[in-house]
Amino acid sequence: MKLLVILGLLHSFSAIAENSYRLTGVAKIYGTDALEGPNLELPVNPALSAVITMRNDSFSLNYDGASSQGCAVHINKRYAFSFSSAPLGNYEKLNKFLQAKFHVGSDSWSTIYLLGDAASASCTSLRFAKIYEADSKLFLLDQPYLYMFEKELHPFRDASKSLDCLKARTAVENVICRDPRLVKMDGSVNYGFVLMQARYSKETSYEDPVRIEQMNWISQVRNRCTTTDCLLKEYSSRINYIQRRVSNTYPSYPAEEEF
Repeated sequence: MKLLVILGLLHSFSAIAENSYRLTGVAKIYGTDALEGPNLELPVNPALSAVITMRNDSFSLNYDGASSQGCAVHINKRYAFSFSSAPLGNYEKLNKFLQAKFHVGSDSWSTIYLLGDAASASCTSLRFAKIYEADSKLFLLDQPYLYMFEKELHPFRDASKSLDCLKARTAVENVICRDPRLVKMDGSVNYGFVLMQARYSKETSYEDPVRIEQMNWISQVRNRCTTTDCLLKEYSSRINYIQRRVSNTYPSYPAEEEF
């Protein structure tokens, strides 16, 4: 009986000591003329993006659906967070950046992890990197980029699919969900948005021009429709627009590409 209790406690400790965080945002935090992009792929679809798993003595990195097992980098040092050792060096600058790019603050940042060398080339972004821990987020500094990871408390929505009609709340969403043609077209527009980000975005943040343009179309064009005919017209126009933007890279759009 005592052995079972001990095993149960060990299992519980292991569950507590290991948390997974999914990449949801990337933004350049330091100005540079370098043409190189971020070492981690942009999370244009968070449901399939990079995942960091934090353990007691290391961080591991992998991508959903990747054939490899990823890589792990040991923690060389950990200490309490302070703004003197934070990106940008002070509270005001850091929080202005975080609010603009990710709509979050740094009030819950608690710990800094200094990582060691990486044996695997797939782990370049973790090599001698700094990771800042918050309540439900991790921020990875791999200069000049800051990556935001969010704890996997629930499955992240597949951004390339149509809206979840079980969660439809607004009038326009209910109109869409009553017509199978519109549901399919909504999925095509969402998939096209993912392709446009993959083709044109330099970062994944609230200041990404591709994201801003998509959100403007939703709020100022789609959401002003009150009838099925209006939505069919605007969705068709949007799909044609996306097709023109991505045809050189993804010639089969609006059909899904084989990546």
